[in-house]
Amino acid sequence: MVRKTKKQLVQRILHLLENKPMTINELAVEVNSNWDTVSKALDLLKSVDVVVEVEEENKKVFKKVKEVDVTRRDDTLLGVPISKETENFCNYLFMRVRKRWTEKTKVLPNKTQMQKVIAEIADSTKLPIEIPRGWYLFGQVCVLEYNPEQEYIYDFKEKIPNLDQAIDDAINIYSKYIGNTRAILSEQYQRKHKTLYLAKLKLQQILCYELNQETKPLISKLLNSFAMNFPRKEDNKDIISILNAYVSIVHQLFIEKNEKELNDLQLTINDCFISLWELMATYNLFNDLVNGNYGYDYITLKKYFNPRKETLIVVCKEYLEELNSSLASKQIDEKSWIFKLKGSVKPKVLTEDEKNKLFENYENKETSNVFRELDLN
Repeated sequence: MVRKTKKQLVQRILHLLENKPMTINELAVEVNSNWDTVSKALDLLKSVDVVVEVEEENKKVFKKVKEVDVTRRDDTLLGVPISKETENFCNYLFMRVRKRWTEKTKVLPNKTQMQKVIAEIADSTKLPIEIPRGWYLFGQVCVLEYNPEQEYIYDFKEKIPNLDQAIDDAINIYSKYIGNTRAILSEQYQRKHKTLYLAKLKLQQILCYELNQETKPLISKLLNSFAMNFPRKEDNKDIISILNAYVSIVHQLFIEKNEKELNDLQLTINDCFISLWELMATYNLFNDLVNGNYGYDYITLKKYFNPRKETLIVVCKEYLEELNSSLASKQIDEKSWIFKLKGSVKPKVLTEDEKNKLFENYENKETSNVFRELDLN
């Protein structure tokens, strides 16, 4: 049986409930999971008002709460709207960048490369129309997604001073890394001084390795940097609580568990981190779009972002409950918010060369110096 992550399980349940109401037993059969697992997922989905339980024909069934007044596009991030004028201008930029990128590299730009170039141009050049953009899963991106196989039609003839130079400058920055997506991401994060994203990039890499006495200290420091650099605002207290709980539980696991026990939990630690990051990045994008001069208002955007946010909260809390249950000290009390709101892949072992590259003589340096060099202070 292929291992399903909790996120995949929740998404599958929601997809099934899109079509018709279903009982727990029916869902359990369809998602190929046991009754208890499905019941727990449904309880959490009910707690954030994504799913409701009703009685029909003398049996209890579950329905997905329908979104109201939301028409989603299939070519924008989270389906958010974009004006015809802005779409036309983005199409124009896509084609201009594609032409000059292809002339320079002899290959078409992929999605990541195009998004980095567009963001760089929008940040550095006075454009006649604002490009809606924000920081999301893999850095700063344009709301309108780019498809390398699509021919974009536009009607834009206005002369933009210095645009060709801005395009060439951006292409020169990111075309150096063809075939190395990680280097492209790192380049943007460092250029924009995004400590949070740099810490995430490093954490995602190191969490793939065996958890032992060499990796644990650096993971702990990176987790602290990761948590400290996420913005704290009135409207993201629920995300902050989940982030703090994750960092606290992982630190406690490092104290309590031996290497074998930690590596048995590694898939869950990693899956939780991935879902937590998606939750944080979703908030980052929402925050950037609300506060940017893009014509979006808070109430409208919430309709597009809340379903994703609420689903991810459910997934993260399931992972945290699972991790917390493995702690002898029960780091999170069962009366806390976590409970109220209710594989087969082996980790890699560091080779000597990989160890030297990752840690850069970490053992012989002050930790603060290591993180300063990695731009992770």
